[in-house]
Amino acid sequence: MDTTRPLYFDYQSSTPCHPEVVDAMLPWFRGSILDKLPAADESDAPHLASWANPHNTLHAAGRRAAQAIEDAREELGRALNAPASCFTFTGSATEGNNHVILGAMHASRADSPLRGIITSAIEHPSVLQPALVLQQLGFPVRLLETGPAGLITEEALAASIDASTALVSLMLVNSEIGTISNIKRLAALCRARGILFHSDISQAVGKIPVDLRALGVDFATLSAHKFYGPKAIGALYVRKGLRAKMKPFLFGGGQEGGLRSGTLSPALCVGLGTAARLTRQLDLVAENRRQKDLSAQLQAGLRAHAIPFEINGDPTTRIGGNVSITFTNTDADAFTATLVDFPHVAFSLASACAADKRTASHVLTAIGRSPVARETTVRVSMGRGTNEAHVTDLIACFQQLHRVASLA
Repeated sequence: MDTTRPLYFDYQSSTPCHPEVVDAMLPWFRGSILDKLPAADESDAPHLASWANPHNTLHAAGRRAAQAIEDAREELGRALNAPASCFTFTGSATEGNNHVILGAMHASRADSPLRGIITSAIEHPSVLQPALVLQQLGFPVRLLETGPAGLITEEALAASIDASTALVSLMLVNSEIGTISNIKRLAALCRARGILFHSDISQAVGKIPVDLRALGVDFATLSAHKFYGPKAIGALYVRKGLRAKMKPFLFGGGQEGGLRSGTLSPALCVGLGTAARLTRQLDLVAENRRQKDLSAQLQAGLRAHAIPFEINGDPTTRIGGNVSITFTNTDADAFTATLVDFPHVAFSLASACAADKRTASHVLTAIGRSPVARETTVRVSMGRGTNEAHVTDLIACFQQLHRVASLA
């Protein structure tokens, strides 16, 4: 057993670019695309190169770059069962979340009765923070409580809706505790009442099957680096028929149909599209089951070595690769200090967006974890590259951690 080899258990923070994704992107960073252009175009501009601006379609290089972006959009649509025209490329899911939360309210007049937003206390900060901004501007904002399981019930959502509610935003898979919400039923509840529904699906794409038509949401947001694509590229889904009502979030050259200005990177869009294609080709149900078995192996190993722990979130309604573990009967100071002895092991104390801050996890706080429990909690997240040997080595690391920090 090698307890010093690099171990990556932070797939919910970021996944590695799949080799096919890298191969697909590289030509758009370097080298000519002459070999990809129709013969009629080669004589028109022999200097054509892959770094052409995709929004300048007066020349063949620009048209080829623009087509690559549209091809990527089509791949994303096929992967998520939605029209390609419903997707706007963004810089991240954070940008998309801000666009929906702030943009959906942008058209509301001060005297409009439809100004209310409902979200949950365990959403990603890129949903909670813009909602807080709107609250400070006088918009009614309600935060749903979830209980220890981290799940939103239809009853809780229905009880929170009133005549002012315009938008509900609830994530499909929680970024810290991995619980899967029944977005299909929650969105249907809102649709029946004429209320717009948004879901951040970033932690679901590439982990479990996602069908946007079946979910019935009005808006969805995602990031490519969560499903083996590149960083700095994401997408915003706007249901057909709603796009014309959306207000721009970024202003400038009017790219992306005027909804999101700024020059797109063909390389990054191609990377996202390739990652989406690979996701569509993978048996996600089987892969989720495989990761669930690895999670069970980890928990069984901890029990076998008498390491006391509790799992956060719903024990069954969760993605297979997430294990949010609170080590009980553990000295918090010793626990934190000992973590520096494992620089070769990558996991999170909280979500990646909060891991570098000395603040309590808002998710663990919302589900009722005590301050001490929050300080001895780690998020282990597995991916397509995780295997049984990796889990065995992680268990050995947790044994060492337990020997130092245990209060027993």
